[in-house]
Amino acid sequence: MEMEGREAACPEEELVNSFRRHTLSSGLEPDVYLSWEGSLTELIEWTRTGIGQEKLADGRTVPLFLALLRKVHEGCLKVPQLGFIRILQLLLKLLRNLCVSDLNKNAFLAEHGVSLLVQISAALLPASSLSHNSNQPTETASFPKVPNESMIGSVSSLSEIRISLEAVGRNSCTSEATSTGGKYSGEISASAATESLRMLLQLLGNFSRGGDECQMQIWREFFPAMFTELALLRLNSVSDVICMILCTCCRGSTERSWQLCQGQGVGLMSLFISSAVTNEETRDEKQIYWFESLWRHLCLEENFFPLLFTNLGIIPMRQELELSKYQTEEYFCACQIWLRTCEFTFVQVRLLHLLLEALHDYLDGEEAGLKPFMPKDTLSFTVKILERAADCAREELATPDSSAPPPSPTIKVLGYSLEFWRLLCTCDTNTEQQKVLTQVFIQHGLLDLLLKMLEALGPPEPPGRVRETFSGPPAGVPSTDPYQGYKRDIVAVVANIAHENKLVQNYVREKGKLLVVLQQCTVDRHNPFLREWGLWAMRNLLEGNDLNGKEVASLEMKETVNLPELTNMGLRFEVDPSTGGPRLVNIGSRE
Repeated sequence: MEMEGREAACPEEELVNSFRRHTLSSGLEPDVYLSWEGSLTELIEWTRTGIGQEKLADGRTVPLFLALLRKVHEGCLKVPQLGFIRILQLLLKLLRNLCVSDLNKNAFLAEHGVSLLVQISAALLPASSLSHNSNQPTETASFPKVPNESMIGSVSSLSEIRISLEAVGRNSCTSEATSTGGKYSGEISASAATESLRMLLQLLGNFSRGGDECQMQIWREFFPAMFTELALLRLNSVSDVICMILCTCCRGSTERSWQLCQGQGVGLMSLFISSAVTNEETRDEKQIYWFESLWRHLCLEENFFPLLFTNLGIIPMRQELELSKYQTEEYFCACQIWLRTCEFTFVQVRLLHLLLEALHDYLDGEEAGLKPFMPKDTLSFTVKILERAADCAREELATPDSSAPPPSPTIKVLGYSLEFWRLLCTCDTNTEQQKVLTQVFIQHGLLDLLLKMLEALGPPEPPGRVRETFSGPPAGVPSTDPYQGYKRDIVAVVANIAHENKLVQNYVREKGKLLVVLQQCTVDRHNPFLREWGLWAMRNLLEGNDLNGKEVASLEMKETVNLPELTNMGLRFEVDPSTGGPRLVNIGSRE
């Protein structure tokens, strides 16, 4: 009667019990391991069902299969059996499914499962790296597109990244692999090893969702050396899961985000950012999701953009900053001091391009939750980037290097910085954000810098006429166009920030720079659409501002400027009968 009243175990539970007996054996023959394939496959399918997840979410099953995984790992180190790697994959996949349960995550933590995964990763890496080092076509990381004109960067820049990262990660990973028994015996195909690593990382990804304790364990064991070594494979199937794990860990800790932006952590970010591809057809939205989430968390949510951008330079900061310095004057001063002597890299170019993509998405309505505005100090840092890029561009133009492929990182940083400000000025802003933006332009010197850059170029060069040499250009900025459309980009930023902004309108007049902007209302063969942007800038500078109108009118009366384009703007000058002075009136556009 007792037997009839007891609930009979289902076949899958019997399979689990049979594996439990294997864990009690001190030694197993290879044939026993290889006979597990069918049973493990059946259990994996069972874990995908509701009843299977419920039955195995008991916290007792994970220690069992971790013990078996450890036995298989040791067997792979000693016995050259090709079938062992298949059993390893199935155990990793089963543990991955089991670690969806919180109880099983806790059991995985208690049994030090992450330490075992580090050992397995180190043993698999030599075989996986064969796919990266072979002459056969390999998978490249499918991250966001960089326009063709940026050309991704030179081979030397990627070599520099690899050399520095190998110094950081490979030696420590190699020693770790040696201490845990080295690589697996036997001939393991690169594809099998890579698939095993992907399963392992997916298991780690599920485990990382178990809270701070789980994330701390991952960080201690995998960051930065093992994550760096895995990222050096430069494979989509590996990189996207690493980004998922990093993003989960960083969202749980500001300190971990901070570590990822400097020291050894920044080398890891360099690899992901430098893996951007130019071929639109190779992009996989699912695979780039976690990379996008990671860099946006660091730069836009945590506002670590200055720290990350600084350390992506050729020479990073000499000393790592403590988290307690974040958002302090010392933090921003350290970043700005670095900018004074920095040389830009193509990785920094890519980071700026990613920032521009985010702004484009926001403006197109694709990122409703994106916070496009950074704190004032961070915006001030981007002003310093533009200032340094302008100075470096001036030096490059003065001493051109014929061996360097154009455009250089400096020129790309210069162009992307101007586009960043142009886009930022068009974002929907509330009163407080507009106030911050205006402060950055006026009090932090951005508007002065833009006007200085514009003045240094002299008047536009009409078609068929050689531009006159501008005597005494301001120091620290280019006196010729570093790239086609450079002057147009400057005028576009001025035009956008002047829109319905009385403080900016007055500031340009008080600095005596209305004439400089007015001179841009003409055609320049080096700057397509300069005339259109110049007209838009003047309209915004004059709109609702009588003092600016009188200033421009006086320039016309003195024959300082004679531009028929003003008529096409719907404006003309006439004598004010009440004052006897000139005034600007709206007569309607002729275009």
